[in-house]
Amino acid sequence: MNNAIAGLNANSQLVAAAAHNLANVNTNNYKAVNASVVEGPNGAPQVVSEKSTQAGSLLSDGQQTSNVEIATETVNLIKAQNGFEAALKAVNARDEQLKDLMETFKNRN
Repeated sequence: MNNAIAGLNANSQLVAAAAHNLANVNTNNYKAVNASVVEGPNGAPQVVSEKSTQAGSLLSDGQQTSNVEIATETVNLIKAQNGFEAALKAVNARDEQLKDLMETFKNRN
């Protein structure tokens, strides 16, 4: 159950990173944050984030456009949605197991 909850938290962080990037798509000199889910030391999912080093396009005033790719962020949001669904299925499965166990104890009496 802890891993499922950690999965929900990790996907929440992925959505936050993508939302932050999309909110700054038109901000000059903004560097996108790349977030990915990795296996943590105890086996639970955790998020690792790093700023992109890729440059945006150079503007006439010497600034750069942001390097946010809308298509990439859309894919990241879809991945997070799939991750949420998988974690919720694990939570629901655990809930069903506990209901079955409680029903078994209830029927013993």
